[in-house]
Amino acid sequence: MAKVALLALALVLALPWALVLYSLYVEEPLPFPPNRCVELVREKLEERALARLKLAEPVRGLELTLAEPPAPELKKPEKGPSRPKRVVKKRAEHEPAVRLLVVGDSLGEGLYLAYARSLARELKSCLKVRFFVRHSTTTRWWSRHGGFLSELKRGRYDALIVVLGANEWATDAVTLRYNVKRFCKKVKGLRPDLPVYWVVPPTGNERLREFVEECVGPERAVAIEDYLEYIPMSRDRVHPDLRRGGYERLWDVILRRLLTGRALACGS
Repeated sequence: MAKVALLALALVLALPWALVLYSLYVEEPLPFPPNRCVELVREKLEERALARLKLAEPVRGLELTLAEPPAPELKKPEKGPSRPKRVVKKRAEHEPAVRLLVVGDSLGEGLYLAYARSLARELKSCLKVRFFVRHSTTTRWWSRHGGFLSELKRGRYDALIVVLGANEWATDAVTLRYNVKRFCKKVKGLRPDLPVYWVVPPTGNERLREFVEECVGPERAVAIEDYLEYIPMSRDRVHPDLRRGGYERLWDVILRRLLTGRALACGS
């Protein structure tokens, strides 16, 4: 009887250690959600960028000016992480300024990181952007976001950049079309004359681009799938690769579409 009791006691004492060993050598760690890839490097890069640029909050306002000559056409990138040369011209004092507002999900966060890391410093005299971005968000979520809608209504912005749809890849066509149309209706209700450009992620949802083009028009729908040979993509094939300058190249595509072939004019 004593042997049975000792054996039972030994098993009870050994059980926690057995569970620890099992968790260390047998169980596999849970994978990160695919739409959180930007989050993996966000903290380190953002801390470094903010320390260098001394930014206390996401950058506000965008000032662009339209100037000749026309920008050259996009070319296929060479091997390696080299960044494209930007078409920039010195800004005259009398040229009017344009301001941009960006709203988006994790792709919008990537645009913010690229802007804070390089573009804000390089184009500080002609490019300033106000961001409302948060990972895992949708068109439905932002169409009800009071802070974004209030800023959209009172802000003197000349264009809105929408970076949404990646988290709606599994949404049925009827619901997706309703959500996109409701978002556009909300924006137009607050700013009827505001130009809206929509960055369409390559999510695999074939109807997303169709509904976005219905909303903003084909000329203002920037589909990433059209630039896959130009923009380095991450392994999930949805997000541009942050380390290889994918978001800087996406910014280049957006600005060229926004400026309709004209140069970005900056002061000295």
